[in-house]
Amino acid sequence: MAKTNDSKKKEGFFAGEFNKLHSETRKTVCEIIGFDPTDERVKARGLGRKETLREWSELRGKEPSYKDHPKTDVLIESPDHEPCRLSLKNVKGRATSSKYGETKALFYSVFEQSPERSKNLGLLASIDDLFDAWSQPEGAGIPKEDLHPKFRVGPIKSSAGIGRKLKKWPRLYGDELEQFLDSQKGARKVLNLAKYGLDVPSPKLKFIRDNYPDFMLNVIAEAIRGNLKYGKDNVESATHLGVFDAKKSDRFEFKHFSSTSDNDLDFAGYCKKELDDDNNFKIQTKTGGTGKAVWLRFM
Repeated sequence: MAKTNDSKKKEGFFAGEFNKLHSETRKTVCEIIGFDPTDERVKARGLGRKETLREWSELRGKEPSYKDHPKTDVLIESPDHEPCRLSLKNVKGRATSSKYGETKALFYSVFEQSPERSKNLGLLASIDDLFDAWSQPEGAGIPKEDLHPKFRVGPIKSSAGIGRKLKKWPRLYGDELEQFLDSQKGARKVLNLAKYGLDVPSPKLKFIRDNYPDFMLNVIAEAIRGNLKYGKDNVESATHLGVFDAKKSDRFEFKHFSSTSDNDLDFAGYCKKELDDDNNFKIQTKTGGTGKAVWLRFM
């Protein structure tokens, strides 16, 4: 889950319920993963930020020591078994909710994972096209040289950021502002950049989904489990996925529970279902309250 205050509460609530020896949550999950619910040594806990792999950090544009929230939301440990590294998802949640650099590392790491796929120049060109469109102000259809000097500030990627910048230019207002926005330069789009992700990069994302579905299935799986980000055998990558109904705030009613193994047909079916949903493939202006960047949100 994305590390919002709400998600942290749900993760803490889940761990608390699981650690109650006779709870239904504990009984249900232990039955699925093969742990003994009566063993008091079986415990659940959360994880803090952990270092990502060097290769992934470089794709992200970060230092090798870069730390991020793990894909494992809750670690369930037993003295008799390998730990269950559980990724929790809201039914309406997403596999990834990521800014530009995070998403770029996700796509390129999956692309480079397979020697055969890494030779697919058509796919590579499509990925490059997606991130070029996402990162450049020209992607909104407004060449920088055509912008009013007051707006030549690089890629503005949120309505909140636009609002703050407009406040700095009080001399441009009223009829003058309206005339400027209605000019043939198409500058009104500057105030509509909240739709930038939907209008420009999203079709490119859907193009990759439609033309390279196997690649996108791998992207979805990686977004959930984080094998390439943290290492398949490390505790930060998730071995299990649990999708629950967030409306059931007093208990965890799982709609889906599976391992994240490539051989798990339930997990493969879950990824395929999400792949087929058009609503999952939109780059939206979700700024996390910062007003600074567009986030890619799918699933």
